[in-house]
Amino acid sequence: MACSRPKRDVLSKAFEVVVDGVLTSKVPSLGRELGFSDVDMDAIKYEHPNDIMEQKRKMLSKWKERQGTQATPGELMEACRRAKLQDVADKIQKLIREDVVNQCEDELKEYYRRNMSFYTPLNWAPWMELDIQNHHVKARFKRVHRHEGSTKHIVKSEYLTEDELLMEGDSSSSRQNVGRVIIEGPPGIGKTTFLNGLVCAWVSGKRFTHQKLVFALKGRHLLKSGGLLEAILAQSLFPEDHPVQRNPDLRAHLWQWVEVNQDRVMFIIDGIAEIPGFRKTYSSTEPEHFVTKLIEGKILRHSNVLLTTTSIQMLDVSVLRWCDAYYTMEGFFNDDINRFVDTFNFKTRKAKADIKDLLGSNTSFLELCRIPMFLWFLCLIWDDNEHKSKARTVTSLLEEIVSLALRKALKGKEELSDEEQEKVEELCRLSWERTVSGDVCLMSEDIKNIKDLMLKSGFLVKEKSHRVEYTFGHTLYRQLFAAKHVVKFPDQTDLYERLWEPSCPSNSRYNLVCLFVAGLLGANAGPLFEAFARRYSNMLKDEECCQCCIDEAVTLACRCIVESRNSRSFGKAVATTMLEHMGSERELSINFYRKQLKLNTLLGLSYVIENINCMDSFGRINESQRLSLILDNLWIRNKRGLLRLGEAIMKTQCVHSLAISVTGLDASLLHPQGNDAENDDMRKFMQTIGSTQSNVAKLSLTAQIDRMSESAIRQVPKAFRNNEELKELDLFVSLFSKRCSPMCLRIEKESQQPCTKKERIQVFLTDAAEAIDNMKWLESLKITASILREDASRETIVPVLQRHEGITSLSVVGQVKGRGHLTLYGIQSLAMILEQNRKLKSVSVRLTTVSDDVKQREKETESPRDPCDTRAKALYSGLVKSTVTSIDLLFNCVLPREARLFADIVINNPHLTDVTFSWHTMFPSFLERLADAVEKSGTLKRLALCGKFGDGDSLVKLIRAALPANPPSSPQAAGGISSLFLQGQPFLDTTIDALVSCVKTETSLDRPMLLHLGGELFGPQAAAASKNLDALRLDKEASDDNFIIYHGLSVVTVDEEKPNVFHFETTVAMEFKRALRKRSEQIVNRKKSRQEETES
Repeated sequence: MACSRPKRDVLSKAFEVVVDGVLTSKVPSLGRELGFSDVDMDAIKYEHPNDIMEQKRKMLSKWKERQGTQATPGELMEACRRAKLQDVADKIQKLIREDVVNQCEDELKEYYRRNMSFYTPLNWAPWMELDIQNHHVKARFKRVHRHEGSTKHIVKSEYLTEDELLMEGDSSSSRQNVGRVIIEGPPGIGKTTFLNGLVCAWVSGKRFTHQKLVFALKGRHLLKSGGLLEAILAQSLFPEDHPVQRNPDLRAHLWQWVEVNQDRVMFIIDGIAEIPGFRKTYSSTEPEHFVTKLIEGKILRHSNVLLTTTSIQMLDVSVLRWCDAYYTMEGFFNDDINRFVDTFNFKTRKAKADIKDLLGSNTSFLELCRIPMFLWFLCLIWDDNEHKSKARTVTSLLEEIVSLALRKALKGKEELSDEEQEKVEELCRLSWERTVSGDVCLMSEDIKNIKDLMLKSGFLVKEKSHRVEYTFGHTLYRQLFAAKHVVKFPDQTDLYERLWEPSCPSNSRYNLVCLFVAGLLGANAGPLFEAFARRYSNMLKDEECCQCCIDEAVTLACRCIVESRNSRSFGKAVATTMLEHMGSERELSINFYRKQLKLNTLLGLSYVIENINCMDSFGRINESQRLSLILDNLWIRNKRGLLRLGEAIMKTQCVHSLAISVTGLDASLLHPQGNDAENDDMRKFMQTIGSTQSNVAKLSLTAQIDRMSESAIRQVPKAFRNNEELKELDLFVSLFSKRCSPMCLRIEKESQQPCTKKERIQVFLTDAAEAIDNMKWLESLKITASILREDASRETIVPVLQRHEGITSLSVVGQVKGRGHLTLYGIQSLAMILEQNRKLKSVSVRLTTVSDDVKQREKETESPRDPCDTRAKALYSGLVKSTVTSIDLLFNCVLPREARLFADIVINNPHLTDVTFSWHTMFPSFLERLADAVEKSGTLKRLALCGKFGDGDSLVKLIRAALPANPPSSPQAAGGISSLFLQGQPFLDTTIDALVSCVKTETSLDRPMLLHLGGELFGPQAAAASKNLDALRLDKEASDDNFIIYHGLSVVTVDEEKPNVFHFETTVAMEFKRALRKRSEQIVNRKKSRQEETES
């Protein structure tokens, strides 16, 4: 064997270690462990009486002669250990490990030389005859910066080339910092080709020179269970006669070296979504997959791991949080496409000119060909002079390449024989079965009838793995043939239903199959969309079906609409389905999770929106049929899709409320090298949805101003400046000019350009203030707290809101955590608006807290000179001096003294009729102060409280103050509260008992009073307290028509976890008053009508 010489070299080195390291006194004991008797040792000593070194060499030489091939370094090492020569044994073990690693390194490099080339697109197509390396266009990547470890909070930075990717690690001569890296890209974009290039660069010494071992693994070939070493050996990286494969001891030495030298080992895993058994574990007893352990650092934490996948969100395992870097692989730009076509060796010049004309005139096809493999397909088909491409969709393009592959395999034969057609149908059946099972690996017995034809065509390829013999040439082929099986199956109804089965993005195995089915059926795809209607209805009714599954189904339906080439008809069908199941809320909400949407997804969504009909039989808009459209986390790269979406929103005139995130519309974020630096496409879209013809009455815009370019920021106000139908405007923007984030500071340092964030924020505030100032018709405005906290707001937005004559409702909203709190400066700005604008009737403030933080003051240099000048007092002063009739104060937490201060607003503002207080705990001192204020107030009609009610005495005092039977404590007080809402988060059982005892003794009231109790009831006697409350409700309903008690409490047992409420993350704190107001009015009106009937 070729490796026998290295073994003798290692044995010789081991002999030298023994000769140099074994002391004279230890030689006899080592000799005995090597099998020598005392007589043998005396003979050796007699031959060299005065040379101990020669005695040791003679002993080792004789041992080698006796043992023959059994004399190995491992045996010598074990003998040294038995002789208590641990240091010598450790040195021999190190020699053995290094030798094993050197053999493995040589074998890996030899394997990669034979089986990989730098650029191997379409390497599964044996009929390819072109020099593909000459047509290679290097891929581009984008580094994705993560926030909070979630795919919902990401932003992409500048483009990187293949050579620049991972260069930071390569530039270090000692330790490269590759870590855990994941690369995302759609099928056909070139992920495998790129990885092959990296591996061959390591083989040639051009990259990753610090890495001693690089294991390039196919995800679909890995084992479902077992260990990482076992999976490596099963991938045929080492031949079966390799010492590591045959000798368990050498395998152990290899893995020990890997564990000690983790930073010199790299694992490249291509296609982690195809790994058998790679899924999330839900039980501590369920074993984790070894790849999951590798990614999470539970094994080989300091090794380097490079992963690829088609979609991060389609992974069941959460890998992103464990990765040090996340890159997306980008498709071709227009220049790349032109360069590729120019270098392609067409048979005629006319073919090259014709294909350029096609791509120049067909935007959809141009978008499709940004995927390198699809551009390859198109050029190959176009180069066949007798078969010009008529493809205009993914399905039709793949069908043509299938026909071309079969013609090449059958040497130009146009028509398939019956036998050949049966083989294709068998492949279709096999593709569907493997799509359902998820196992894409095939053995000889699986394809024995179709092997020859499918290998020649490239639909199947022979694999080089101990476990796998064959697999599909490309995943798109498998899904296309599976779609063909579905279309030709006799009973298609069940299969159509399966294509739309609820599947989170982590398990959407049928998405492309469904898309191809729509393309194959074309105008006959009606049954497919009927199956969507049934499945969509079931998903909405299923309480366990998460919203991401519904969003995924809707976006897939949009793609299928365009793929069917009958967009208007099926767009209307999908619109009808969604309208039928929209319910009374009339809300259509889709979360796109910041994915770069395909053009066809946007076009399909446009056809759905424009087919939403809210006209009556006379052609007039039926206001009750208009809807709310929410497009969340929308990131758009293609201008045609963006403009088409805007036109659809304007055309339908049925969108009453529109909510859209505009950050992803900024061309500089998704396409920095594009030709739309001024964001003209975004401007056109904003002007379209912001026109009066759109008939949008409420607009909600979400934007990350800190990240957007100035040109994009200037387009935002165009969405609401000129729409005279717009009555409500919500601006949820994030901006913070005080400090830059670490990422911003790093980019500023690298680019050597000063940060312009402060100037961009100034631009937004100026333009937004100017637009709002001109909107005399605007009635309601909701803004984020970060707007008022900016210094520039005092000169822009604040003066506008002080003098605006149309706005009657103002809301200020902060964030749950982070930098969204409202500073003293911001609250003072809000107070200035409240004091000056006498048209305001309703004010809502929703913040984390208004408590002062000394450390935060020091950071923001806003520490007031007067210690009494606090945020709570500033807000109190503004609310007391205002003329508003309704206030909502919703905080996560407040201090008792702040709560008491807010209670005084009820009495000190003579205009208040409606008050809502919501925070964590309803303090007894606050409730007592509020009770005094309610007694003295002459205008308050409705009071709502949300929080934890733990004290019964103070609550009883408040209820007695609110009951109209009690005479007013001051001559100014008149009228009284008609509705008292108490939302317990939670109520304690003792509190409810005290409430029941209080109300039970009250006599009949002289006017209607509604006491509404909602939320949760907690305590050891919660069930009994709930029954007592029910009895009280029935008693009052029978004896007092004016006293109405509504009981909606849910009992929480002692064994359950005590509720932990975050007011900003629940609908309780935001919506309970609005939702219950209608209900209370209905109950009161029903009681009145019943009383009138009785009297008559």
